[in-house]
Amino acid sequence: MTIKIGIIGAGKIVRVRHLPEIQMNSHAEVTAICDVVEARAKELAQEYGSKAYLDYRQMLLDPNIDAVIVAATNTTHAEMTIAALQAGKHVLCEKPMATNLQDAQNMLDAAKSSGKQLMIGQNQRLEPAHIKAREIIQAGKLGKVLSFTTIFGHPVCEY
Repeated sequence: MTIKIGIIGAGKIVRVRHLPEIQMNSHAEVTAICDVVEARAKELAQEYGSKAYLDYRQMLLDPNIDAVIVAATNTTHAEMTIAALQAGKHVLCEKPMATNLQDAQNMLDAAKSSGKQLMIGQNQRLEPAHIKAREIIQAGKLGKVLSFTTIFGHPVCEY
């Protein structure tokens, strides 16, 4: 079975991570790319042999799309994710999940009522360096930590 994927947002994370990695997976294919910038949507759609959309709501009407990646502006994550779930699509939403707690809860409620999977792209939470940092912080070895930054590399599809 091949999972047919529609992508909302055609920015850098989509170009350098999502599209190349989907292309390497024989069980997935990109069938639609949506972006508010027409040239970006058309360019990527042509490159990946998929259909270009300017309006994500139109893309969600396609019954052949099984799953959607929401990689648009952070403030649109909840709206787009809920719409995709209500349209019967599984969703991978880029981080952050939402910009407020109520939107996040609404996303969870939509996933539950739709029976579809919702996954948030917190792809670095199990990174060994982050796990170690969490252990150090929780042990109180550094006092009260308010924020920290890490720098690391990816073995595939580098920026």
